[in-house]
Amino acid sequence: MMRFFAALPAHARTVALLLLSVLALLLVLMVANLGSWYWEQQQRVADMQPRIARLLGYRDSEAALREASAAAGAELQGLVFVDVDSATAGAAVQQQVRRLMEGAGLEVLGSQVVGSTAREALEEIRVNVTASGQMEALDLFLVELASARPQLFVDSLEINPVNVRRGEQLQAVNVGLSLKVLRAL
Repeated sequence: MMRFFAALPAHARTVALLLLSVLALLLVLMVANLGSWYWEQQQRVADMQPRIARLLGYRDSEAALREASAAAGAELQGLVFVDVDSATAGAAVQQQVRRLMEGAGLEVLGSQVVGSTAREALEEIRVNVTASGQMEALDLFLVELASARPQLFVDSLEINPVNVRRGEQLQAVNVGLSLKVLRAL
């Protein structure tokens, strides 16, 4: 190959060397471009690996996640109203409180849904109830109220004694009760 170049005139050797240099430069640029592309692809794969590992972890723990979600849903249903609107929840609370009061021996004089307040993912529904009866019946009602589901919260309790006749052993009271219940939005 060297003899071939030596046999060429000087200007032809210059042109041949220039062409070979351009070809070598093009080859180096192509190899560099290919290397750059390869490096970018390796970076993309490296960036995806943590995401893929996380997704595989989710897939592997799917059964445990479903079980935990079902347990949380069951616990939530015991504490708040789920999948009902405000009016239905308010009416259900009124009926539940009336049943509990009447079952304990109190006479319900009136009840009403006062309103609701939305906070983040929960809505607070307030209900006022007035009743009258014996103090023992009120005690029994408050004990039963603690076990009511969904959970009912006493916001305020006003107890006023009723005048009784002489010789009566039981204390009669008028009760004003303000309750709150939560509803999932």
